[in-house]
Amino acid sequence: MGFRLWFAYYASHSGATSIPRFSRQHGITGATIWTAAFVFLAFAQVITRVGILQARRVMLTGTDTEPVRVDSRQTHPDAPTI
Repeated sequence: MGFRLWFAYYASHSGATSIPRFSRQHGITGATIWTAAFVFLAFAQVITRVGILQARRVMLTGTDTEPVRVDSRQTHPDAPTI
C-alpha cells in the first residue's frame, strides 16, 4: 500500500515527466498495460502480506500448527448435564 501511495505522489509531482519518458523508451503504451501492472502490484502486495503474516504466526507459535479437532460428544467435567 505504501508503494502505491508513493507512486501516486511521485506521478503527480516530480515524476510527471519521467514516467511518460520511461513508458516511451520501454515501449509501454496504452492504458491497459498500466492497468495490468497496477493489478499485478496489488496482487503482489496481498501475497507478500499473507506471507509475512504467516511467517510471523509460525515464529510466534514455534511450529506449524494443525487445526484443533473438537469432539462435540465430549463435555467439560464441570459442565452441567441436561
